[in-house]
Amino acid sequence: MRYFGGIQLGVPGLINAYRSATVDALVHAQVVEKIAKEIMTVKFPYVEMNTVMKRLKDEHIDIIEQHFDNECEFKIAVPLSKVNTLNF
Repeated sequence: MRYFGGIQLGVPGLINAYRSATVDALVHAQVVEKIAKEIMTVKFPYVEMNTVMKRLKDEHIDIIEQHFDNECEFKIAVPLSKVNTLNF
């Protein structure tokens, strides 16, 4: 309820207050770029570690989770634009 603002400021005062708040919000807003990603699991033998790591680095793919053993497993975040073209 805008009883206080509506009574004390009046319609022109409220319009001015909302205008000022909107301008302030837009002036201080920042653009944040988000890239849509799909979480995928990659399994490979430990001997292939260097090849897989190099490929992920070259493609700028983030490793979310990793498990090392004779067979390694990575959970990776792949940009949607690379999902169909990424092959291991």
